[in-house]
Amino acid sequence: MQNKTLDEITRKIKTLNSKGVAVIFIVTGPNGSGKTVIAKKLLTDLPFHQSYNLGVVAKTIRYIFNDAKVTRLENFTNEKITSLFTPIIQFACKEYSKNGVNVVIDGVQIDTDDQNWPRLVSGGVVLTVNEEVKLARNQFPETHFKRKIELSLSDNVTYPKSPMFTTINNSGELIDTYKDVLVALQEHLDKALESTAAKGSLIKVNDAQL
Repeated sequence: MQNKTLDEITRKIKTLNSKGVAVIFIVTGPNGSGKTVIAKKLLTDLPFHQSYNLGVVAKTIRYIFNDAKVTRLENFTNEKITSLFTPIIQFACKEYSKNGVNVVIDGVQIDTDDQNWPRLVSGGVVLTVNEEVKLARNQFPETHFKRKIELSLSDNVTYPKSPMFTTINNSGELIDTYKDVLVALQEHLDKALESTAAKGSLIKVNDAQL
């Protein structure tokens, strides 16, 4: 059943690509929510060309400002830092889109409330976890295995509801979460296809008037 779903999603991604639209999908959520595991599966199973990890952006900003504390967990509290982060990610999205690169974006610090996402990405998911699950995962993470998470910092990020982002609870089995992510991805791709078709129809009408 999952193979059929993956085939359908692959077809939709390739259809969008054939129309000049790159698919950029965001996987976000707090530390311990399973973002990187899900992002790797998407990258492996579907025609995404690469992943873009927001930790790299965080480390770059940390270097520029020589301030390890505010970017330690990508949960920024400094307004100067925050004002840089989202524009950097969105600039990258524009570049990927312009060059036709299908990308999975993976990271904590996504401002889901920002109004520019509809013009830049296909959609995304916000992974959430129950408190006890998050505690266990942060103590024995599958990634960042040398890092000990300060939970007081990792709880600071909030994700306002947005039609561009589907919230999925990842407290259970990975296979169930992945199914839900694939459903969400399909829905976002369907909207992108509808939007692309509508724009194509508008162009045809305008051409006919010329």
